[in-house]
Amino acid sequence: MSADLTRLPQKTYFRAMRMKLAVTAVLLLLFAILRIWRLTSYGLYGDEPFAVYLANHSWSELFAAVIRDVVHPPLFYSLLKLWVGSFGDSLIAVKLFAVFFAISSIVPLIMVCRELRLSIEARNLFLWLVAVNAFLVFYSQELRMYSLLMVASGCVLLLFVKLLGVERQAMWKVQAALFAANLVLIYSHYFGWMFVAVQFIVLLLQQREKLKAFSAMCALLVTCFLPWAYLVAQAAKMKGGLAGNLSWNQRPGIKDLLWYFINLNGAISYRWEGYGFAYKILLGVYLVLTLFLIYALFRYAKNITRNAALLAILLFAVAPPMLAFAASYLLPQSIWGIRFLVLSAAPYLLFLTLAVLNLESQKLRKFVVLFLILWTGLSGYTELANREKLNVEKLVKEMMQAEVSQQQPIRIYTDNGLVGNTMQFYLDRFHEPRFEIVYVDNFEAIEDEYYWLAFLKYRFDNHPLVQDEVAAKGSQIERFFQTASPGHTVILFAVRR
Repeated sequence: MSADLTRLPQKTYFRAMRMKLAVTAVLLLLFAILRIWRLTSYGLYGDEPFAVYLANHSWSELFAAVIRDVVHPPLFYSLLKLWVGSFGDSLIAVKLFAVFFAISSIVPLIMVCRELRLSIEARNLFLWLVAVNAFLVFYSQELRMYSLLMVASGCVLLLFVKLLGVERQAMWKVQAALFAANLVLIYSHYFGWMFVAVQFIVLLLQQREKLKAFSAMCALLVTCFLPWAYLVAQAAKMKGGLAGNLSWNQRPGIKDLLWYFINLNGAISYRWEGYGFAYKILLGVYLVLTLFLIYALFRYAKNITRNAALLAILLFAVAPPMLAFAASYLLPQSIWGIRFLVLSAAPYLLFLTLAVLNLESQKLRKFVVLFLILWTGLSGYTELANREKLNVEKLVKEMMQAEVSQQQPIRIYTDNGLVGNTMQFYLDRFHEPRFEIVYVDNFEAIEDEYYWLAFLKYRFDNHPLVQDEVAAKGSQIERFFQTASPGHTVILFAVRR
């Protein structure tokens, strides 16, 4: 894959090593900087305010609310509460909570590279792919459990690779650490159980002599999780199932599954349209790159059946997306969501690194590596510079300043829960008592003489604008505000009949 540095003169050898280590240091710095970049450019949105809301309540109220919510384990909310208790709940404080775990996730990944005895070149390519990936950066900054999931899955990956390499009689320490990491993982997100299943499958196929001890660990994991599972099952039964939580989630198509991997390879989307004519050329370039990557992945995958560690990395990368896809058709409600699959992103990028660096042709290998570096850098910049973030806090401030009436309540009608919840969060935070959020399915049913209307418009939504429909019926539009991203726009305006 590269020249044997040990054959170089000693002075040249140490100079080359220092250079490669300097590149590693720069990549680690880039990894951290990109996860901090524009961290507070936008306020909280969607489910993020819910997390802050829980962190500011008592422990009993927190656990009761998470149990009623059903769809997530409690570890993230518990750690956030401890963090808020120490550092407060300002925007920078809570955002740094997510970024802290995201940046910490690089530690087990570097240790995995060392455990696999990867060359410095391989490690640096892997670090580049992880550092500039817009998908990972985006969810590193979300005040949700995704960054916790990243670091927990990285620890599981590291410890399982260690387990595969130790002798049976000396594995109890690694097994104990792996148990703890798996426990953190499954209490971070239910998808963590997919990683547990992958570990069982790899041992079943490759190292059955360790399967008995691992099965005992799995039994202990189930025992530790049963109390939570019981409480959540009772809550789900009382609310009539998960339809209320997951009815929004459509069953995925093949294109949704492919889009997950496209995001990891370096996405190309409508955000690239600013490149004009070059956009069409870049589409063709990406097609060529994709074909090279598919060739490298398939060629490498067929030769690793006897290497337990590489098989584990491959299955960690592809099994959770496949299982989530299948489960979304087998279960009453779809559980698909690519953001939940951040736990598989690093294994995929690691496997991609190994596959590319093991291409036989030196010229082809250098070409693909250079192409991949340039492409992922361009993709990361384009996606991150045009990220889909909505500043609802700004809208609420503008509305509060523009509204001169002191009457109560002034109703804000919306048909979108994410918009309504976020606006309510900021109204509470600003101690604004005049406004009341009201959810409706049909704006035409509103009978108030004066009210505000808030809604979310998707970029590809071709329906008539709500404000035009309201104005066409004789109502007067007053004080129009909006916040936009490349894919969404939240529109807010007052209506007087």
